[in-house]
Amino acid sequence: MNRLVLALVALFAAAPALAQEKLTVAECSAGGCRCALSSLTMQEAEVVLGTPAPAGTTTLVRYDGTYIWSPLSLTEIDLAAGGDGECPLELFDALVPEDGQWIGTVTDRHVSQCPPGLDAALEPVTEAMVFPRDIAWGGSFHPDRIRMEGTARAIDWTRLSDTRFTGTGPAASEAGMSSMVRIGVTYEAELIDPRLVRILVQLSVRAEGASQAVIDAAGLGHCDVRVTVDLARSGG
Repeated sequence: MNRLVLALVALFAAAPALAQEKLTVAECSAGGCRCALSSLTMQEAEVVLGTPAPAGTTTLVRYDGTYIWSPLSLTEIDLAAGGDGECPLELFDALVPEDGQWIGTVTDRHVSQCPPGLDAALEPVTEAMVFPRDIAWGGSFHPDRIRMEGTARAIDWTRLSDTRFTGTGPAASEAGMSSMVRIGVTYEAELIDPRLVRILVQLSVRAEGASQAVIDAAGLGHCDVRVTVDLARSGG
């Protein structure tokens, strides 16, 4: 296994890739690879992975959960993985999350123009995502399946693609004699990998009133809290 990883790492180069080509993915393990034409473009894969593809790259290799850009042919990649050099190209390999136990981790938190401690308002939302749960995805990705069984549906999800959804949670507003406060929660959920889902939760507070300067000084005029949760498949 170490020899394979070192061999694949040695294939790296450092230059921009052609952007709009469909991506070829080689899913490799000890003994060979399975090759498919992804529905993602190389540009989309660069954005998702956060890594630019080297010049001359034609394939993204996945081995043991690690992605490596490679300029080699599919035959050469399969041989490097210990296969027989035969890796027929399948069409549009669907990204499907793995069934099993998943657990969430808060990986980023950003507070902008808010009064101290307001980010704690998102704690109940994020806490609902960070403890382990068994998920049966049913062969496709939908973030509503992350919800614990028996709990009420609180997010309205909109599908953007097979791997990406946006959602809105309950909103609240309150009007006084001279002010209006609106509070809302939005979500973005994306399947990054069969073993990784990334969820962005954003709480927004907007307040308007006759004493706008006082409202802004209190940190309630344009307050945003963003929390990123990575939900990962645990175990083998």
